[in-house]
Amino acid sequence: MSFKSFLFSAVIASAALLTLAGCPPNAFYVLTVTAVPIEGGVVKLDPERPSYFAGTTVTLTAVPAEGFTFRRWLGSGINTTINPTNKKIYADEAVAAEFQSDVLIPGEGEPEEGEGHENFVKDGNFEYTTAGSTWQALSLTGMPIICETSTCGLLGGKGPAHGLGWAWFGNSAQYGFEQATLAQQITLPVKREATLRFNVSVPLVTNPFTFSVSMNNVVLWQLTEAEAMDFNAYQQVDLNIDDFATGRPAILSFSFSCTGEIGQESAVFIDDIQAY
Repeated sequence: MSFKSFLFSAVIASAALLTLAGCPPNAFYVLTVTAVPIEGGVVKLDPERPSYFAGTTVTLTAVPAEGFTFRRWLGSGINTTINPTNKKIYADEAVAAEFQSDVLIPGEGEPEEGEGHENFVKDGNFEYTTAGSTWQALSLTGMPIICETSTCGLLGGKGPAHGLGWAWFGNSAQYGFEQATLAQQITLPVKREATLRFNVSVPLVTNPFTFSVSMNNVVLWQLTEAEAMDFNAYQQVDLNIDDFATGRPAILSFSFSCTGEIGQESAVFIDDIQAY
């Protein structure tokens, strides 16, 4: 066999392998990276390119800012604490490096009776912020998560529980899948009792989904399509978070994953988030 014939055969074989792996030949994909919280550090890529050929291995290195420590990687096909870590690219993907502040905030004690409570979640009703400031939003398909009625509209006549803003998790009919995370670093003072409260609604469900609420990667609550009928209208959820009232920063995250058919959609709305 001539060198030219050998080279041609090798190219055809490589294309076949990529096709079998679900990646069309000559496919280039975008890897989106972010830091949670955004001031916690940066993510370096090697090689760093605007897009990557299918099958390319990329090394991700999380570099904490002063006063922060790297905790873990989050995103599509990755959930590890190894840093640096390698990832092969076979689709447009989004990855976040989660950092934790090293600062210990002294406890402020319990509110006095009749005083009410202080909310340690910033802009839990999504009235004053966009993704990338108070909240860190990550969507595999590029869907907006933080919404206002003027920009996202309504879904079946449904939108925020109160006010104009809310968080909208879901897949579009264009894609049968989605992985999305909304996160914020909060610090609860040292106290005996602590509660996480939020309103949740499932206005549409035609694809299977899992919606999770976590603190520091500990899953506190999950919702799937099986329970969706109970949340057609907004329902209040209260969760015990005593274990996180330590005076140390913790990552509060809301995550949505969906795998189904193109043309079908599911959506989960949350609003009025409080931690006290």
